[in-house]
Amino acid sequence: MPEVALAHIRTRTVWYVHGFDPATTARYRRIFTAAAERFDVEITDLDDDTEGWVATRDGVRTEFRYVRYQDLVWGFGDRTHAQRLTRGLGAFWSYVRSGSLRRIAKRTPRGAALIASPWLFLFGLPLSVLVPAASIGPWALGLIAGAAVVCNGLFSRFYLDLLADLFAYQRVLAAGVSEDWTAYRRRMEKLAGDIEPGTADEVLIVGHSLGGIGAILIADQVAARQPGAALSLMTLGSTHGIVLSQTGAGRDHLAAAIHRVATAPGVNWLDVSSPRDAFCVPLTDPLLLAGPPPDAARSPRVISAPLRNAPPIPGDRRTVFAAMRRHMGYLMAPQQSGAFDYADWITGTEPLGARIARRGNSPKARMWHG
Repeated sequence: MPEVALAHIRTRTVWYVHGFDPATTARYRRIFTAAAERFDVEITDLDDDTEGWVATRDGVRTEFRYVRYQDLVWGFGDRTHAQRLTRGLGAFWSYVRSGSLRRIAKRTPRGAALIASPWLFLFGLPLSVLVPAASIGPWALGLIAGAAVVCNGLFSRFYLDLLADLFAYQRVLAAGVSEDWTAYRRRMEKLAGDIEPGTADEVLIVGHSLGGIGAILIADQVAARQPGAALSLMTLGSTHGIVLSQTGAGRDHLAAAIHRVATAPGVNWLDVSSPRDAFCVPLTDPLLLAGPPPDAARSPRVISAPLRNAPPIPGDRRTVFAAMRRHMGYLMAPQQSGAFDYADWITGTEPLGARIARRGNSPKARMWHG
C-alpha cells in the first residue's frame, strides 16, 4: 500500500457511485443516518446545489457527493416487456454458450444460481405443475396457464426489473461493443473530471454493487490525470468479478483499468465483499480475475463483511429477499463487533490508507500473490 502521509484528517470528500438500481439521495441519507447514529454524527445539507450531505464527527467534516448515471440505467430498462425478456434471455444464453456461467459457478455458486434464477422461475415453475396437472384431466391446461400468468407477473416485479436487466447490462459492459457500453464508459470519464485529489485531506471514491465497476474506471481516470496524487478507493460488493468472468472488449477495458489502478503509486484500495453476497465474486483479488498484472501492481486489501444477519432496510421492499438484504448490508451498521463498519470508516479521523495498513487480507481471500 502507498505510504500514508496523514494519520489523522480534518476534511474528507466521499464520491459515491450508485449501483444498477439507483435510489434517491434522500434514501441513501436515511440509510447512512441510521448506520451512523452510534457515533454522534451531525448531518447537515451541502452548501452548494449538488446531491449529498455533510457529516461532522470528532472534528472531521466529511462531504458526501453522488456520482449519478441513473439516466443510463433507466434508458436501458425503457423497453417493452417482450423486448426486455428477449434481451435477458439472449444475455443468459451468452453466459451459457461462452462458458462464463461455468466460470462464475466455480468462483461463486451463489452468483451463478442468481443469474439462472429468473429463467428457472419463469419457465421451471409452470413446468413443475405439468405432472400433477396432467392427473386432473381437462383442468390441466388451465392450471398450467394460471401458473404461467402468476409467474409472469411476479417475474416482471422482481426478476425482470432487477436481476434479468442487471445481468444483461453486465453482459453489455463485458462485450464492449454497443451504444450502451460507449455511453457508460464516456459517462465515467466525464464524471472523473469532477474529482480533484488534494481538495480535502482525503478524497475517497466509493462504489457499491455495479457502482464498483464505475468507481474503478473513475479512479483510473483520476489517477492518470494526476499521477502520484493521494486517492482512496473503496469497493463494496462490487460486481466487477461478474464482468471479468466473461469475454469481450469491455471486459478487457475493465481489466486494464484494474491493472493501472493497482500500479498507481498514490491509490489506497479496499475491496469489501461477503461469501454470502450472491451479486459479486467474493473475497477474490481483482488482479486474480483481471489476468497477469504488471510487476509493479499492488493488490488491494481484500476483507470480508459478515452479512448473514443483515436486516431489511425500511422503505426498501426489495430487502425482504435475503439476497438483497445481504447485498445492501455493506451500508448498514455491522451485526457483530469488530466487523467492517462503513459509517465508521468513512467518517472517522483516520484515512482509508491508515486503516488498511494495519489490517491484513481476509484469511479466506484468494489473492494474486499467494
